[in-house]
Amino acid sequence: MIFLLIATIGLCFNYFFFTYSLYFVNGETSEAVIQLSTLFLILGGVLIYKETFIPLQKVGACLCWCWVCSCSFNERLKEFIYFSNRETIGVLVLVIAAITWTVYALFQKQLLVKFSSVQILFLIYLLSALILLPFASPLSIFQLSQMEIFLLLFCCLNTLIAYGCFAEALNCWDASKVSAVLTLAPLFTIASLKILVIFYPSYQFTDRLGLLSIIGALLLVIGSILTALAPAIKNAWKNS
Repeated sequence: MIFLLIATIGLCFNYFFFTYSLYFVNGETSEAVIQLSTLFLILGGVLIYKETFIPLQKVGACLCWCWVCSCSFNERLKEFIYFSNRETIGVLVLVIAAITWTVYALFQKQLLVKFSSVQILFLIYLLSALILLPFASPLSIFQLSQMEIFLLLFCCLNTLIAYGCFAEALNCWDASKVSAVLTLAPLFTIASLKILVIFYPSYQFTDRLGLLSIIGALLLVIGSILTALAPAIKNAWKNS
């Protein structure tokens, strides 16, 4: 029960801090920095659950680290020097969000020993609703426009599907390998934003990806493939 409570609190704090960070940074920045959570999960899987990496997977994990560093910090180092900067505050909040998400993910991995992914998510969402309800304003939903209601429903559905898939992936794979695949998320986010700008040019989107970040993105794809599929690649190579 204590593991379930800790996982729930970790997820609640993650949602709060990630959403709060959006007051200070844009979506591209938040999605890049929150990828620290995947690195923390890789470290947690190796250090806490003693998950083993073959050499090829270690290379892949290092390439994923290169992506996060190039995309999250190569153009933002100066922002950490001046703590009065709003974006710096947002980045620090995102670091806290990444830590709390990692706590949730690591404890959920342990809960999967006794419960199914569906049971865990049901209990976590139920407890989360009870924890967050005193701080919520449910009646404010009637003040939303039709488009805002649609976006809210989409976010709710997306959460159910994404976390359901994540929980099931943890049940089938090591936490460190699942985390490596999750590093692909920013690529989909940035690509979606670029497509959105084509149809809605007035949408406020700042593309801050320089050459180093683009190179890092290519390394990310290679690193994720190596980290997640290296054992299968190795076995196929031996059997060929």
